[in-house]
Amino acid sequence: MIGYRSTMPYHWDFMAVLQGYRLFIEGAKGTLVLTTLSLLLAIPLGALLCALRVLRIPLLGAWSVTYVDTLRAVPAIVLFYWLFFAFPMITGLGLSALVVSVGAVALQSAAFFSEVFRSGLNAIPRGQWEAALSLGMSRHTAFLFVIAPQSLRALLPSFMTRSIDLIKTTTFASVISYNEIVYAASQVTASTYHPIETYVVLGGIFFVPIFILSMFARSMERRFGRSRSQ
Repeated sequence: MIGYRSTMPYHWDFMAVLQGYRLFIEGAKGTLVLTTLSLLLAIPLGALLCALRVLRIPLLGAWSVTYVDTLRAVPAIVLFYWLFFAFPMITGLGLSALVVSVGAVALQSAAFFSEVFRSGLNAIPRGQWEAALSLGMSRHTAFLFVIAPQSLRALLPSFMTRSIDLIKTTTFASVISYNEIVYAASQVTASTYHPIETYVVLGGIFFVPIFILSMFARSMERRFGRSRSQ
């Protein structure tokens, strides 16, 4: 009936939810493993994609642009479903939920990290390139020993922000039943029948580390802004 409101009172019970702390701990471990492995794969892949584009390597540079533009446009959840369901059907290779989750998160995050690294490189004045090349360095040597080290400070705030987004992206792993913290929350909800309290607790678990990382990224951004203005 339109406009009907239930008068049944809701009994709040956070203790029932907190009794499922073991599930939250196991889920947090799963999220930590997924985040760590994804970062370890996404960062070097993103750096490689950036290098291929900046150094203007024939064919590989064009492939890098295509990869970055495509993976940034595809929703992360589509990658999870595609790798978990479509990829085994096409190749005959079955992948575990962890492998699919790491692959989906890392492959897309690498595209974003590539743009983070490229923005850091673009923050370096063109004169630095010209000075290095005038000393007889090749573009590859100038990139590795002159440009890249200077760009690290410029890209740190964006790098931290992108890392936070990666952590949030790991929550999609719950759709393929990988035991991360959101999947653990669904198990707690199923056993306690207290979804509101469960997801309040889940929100708090995410809020604390992400808020700290966000404040750190903002601090780095302000510090870098002051150093550039001096």
